[in-house]
Amino acid sequence: MHMAFSTYDNQLYSAHQFASLEGVHRGHLRHNLQCPECQATAFFRNGSYTGRQPCFGARPHNLGCSLASLDFTAQGERPAAADEFIWGASQRVVLNLSTDQHAFAGSRPNGHEHDDQVEAMSCGGRPTQGQRPSRRKLSTVLRALLSMDDFQQSQQLVEVPGYAPMLARDFFVPFRHANPGLAGRGARGWWGSLSNATASATDGQLWLNSGGHGALNFVVPTSVAYEVLSRHRIGWNDVEALAGAWALVVGDMWISKSGEMRCVVQSPEHVALSLA
Repeated sequence: MHMAFSTYDNQLYSAHQFASLEGVHRGHLRHNLQCPECQATAFFRNGSYTGRQPCFGARPHNLGCSLASLDFTAQGERPAAADEFIWGASQRVVLNLSTDQHAFAGSRPNGHEHDDQVEAMSCGGRPTQGQRPSRRKLSTVLRALLSMDDFQQSQQLVEVPGYAPMLARDFFVPFRHANPGLAGRGARGWWGSLSNATASATDGQLWLNSGGHGALNFVVPTSVAYEVLSRHRIGWNDVEALAGAWALVVGDMWISKSGEMRCVVQSPEHVALSLA
C-alpha cells in the first residue's frame, strides 16, 4: 500500500514522504495511521539497506477494500493443514515452548511434575482420565489463531509449564484487548499485528510494539533478540522489517513505573512471528 492517512494531523502521506519525516515526528504519526479507503488500522514499514522500499499495510483491511490487493499479506505463509488442528473439544493443548521448565516462575498446579499427570477437562468441566495432550509449537498455534475463528473462542484447555491450564478463549489475548487488569495474573498468549519494532542503542534490547501510547509492548533481551532475528534472517539494523508482522508471545504482563504495559520475552521459544 503506497498511501496512508494520519489521524494525528489529518494528512495523507505517501510511503516515501512518510519515510523522509524526522524520526520523533514520524514516531508520533505511525501509531495513528489508517487505510485511506476502508479506515482499517494501518502500519508503516521503512525501507532497508537491502533494497526494500518503504510501504504501508493494514492487517486486515476491511471487507471489500480495493487496496487490500496492493498490500502484502500472510497469504504466502504455508496454510494451516486441517489435520494440524483436529483437536477435540475435550482435548488439552500443551504449548511446546522449551525444554527449560524453569523459564516461567511458579510451580505446577496441584503438585504435578509431569504433563501426563494433569487431567484434561471436558467442556462441561468434568475431568477426563487418560486423554493424551496435543503438543503444539507456537508457530503452529499462531497459524490457528489467524485462520480459525473457532479456535480463538475455544473451550479447549491450554497449558503452559508452571501454570494451571486455562481455556483457550481466556488464554489467548489479542493485543487490542490487553489491559492493566491482566498484569501479574499469569502467562497469557498475547497475539496480533506489531505496529513496529525498535532496537535500543543504549541497552541492546529489542522492543516489539503492539501500538501507540498505552498499548502492550514486549521487551526482548539482547541474547533472545539475536536468536529471534536470525531465525527470520533479519539483521539488527533492519528490525523495521517486523512492522506489521503477526506475533504470538507467551509471557506474564507487568506494569512499569511509568504505567506502561510490558512483557519480557524470556526465550526465543516464547515468541512466534509470521512475516509477509
